Amino acid sequence: PAMTTESFRKDVAKKLSDLQGSADEDAKIDFPNDLTSSDRKYIHKIAESFRLHTLSSGTGDARYISVYKNPPAGQEAKRPPRETGAGVLNLSPAAAQRLQHVASTVPNVPGRVLLAKVKPMGRALGRVTAKMPVARPQDGDVVEGY
Repeated sequence: PAMTTESFRKDVAKKLSDLQGSADEDAKIDFPNDLTSSDRKYIHKIAESFRLHTLSSGTGDARYISVYKNPPAGQEAKRPPRETGAGVLNLSPAAAQRLQHVASTVPNVPGRVLLAKVKPMGRALGRVTAKMPVARPQDGDVVEGY
């Protein structure tokens, strides 16, 4: 299979997604040794995006890649585990006072709080993208950016 084929990419993504969701913490996938070096490179890159761990073994035509849910024994994690929950925000006393002042000026309204994802403008400017249905603000709603 060549890296450029959509079926190869979908197959790799499906296998890695299944591995990531596996209840077996020691789960792994050994890919065949008939993959090209660019195929193996693609698998390394995609596995990284799934926060999975990879290990290449063998040489020449016998080289193959294994993908692990967790680092195998003897191999350290390449990156720290993903943090969960909100981090701690340390503010200077002046910044904390300013934030309290701004928060106290927000009107208490009976409407819903709507979150608006604000994307930076850049190369995407001018490109048309598919839009998801969005709840339209109504009188009394508060819109917050994140």
